[in-house]
Amino acid sequence: MMKTVGELKEFIKDLPDDMLLANYESNMETSGYRNRLSCDVVNMKTETKHSWDRFDGTDYSYEVLKRAEDGVPYLRFS
Repeated sequence: MMKTVGELKEFIKDLPDDMLLANYESNMETSGYRNRLSCDVVNMKTETKHSWDRFDGTDYSYEVLKRAEDGVPYLRFS
């Protein structure tokens, strides 16, 4: 797992510039890998969400990123 642009650059440094990209997409009608990936830079910040395990009822929390004008810049892939 990569968390920074530097880690991404190090990972791809030896790959050819013309190597194709694949991204997994899934929706109500289709799913599979496709050659279409987009990215942009957006300000985001961490938000804590809460949920529960539907099987045993255990409560838990997890962190996600949320778009925010006062956040820090992230390279976002979609």
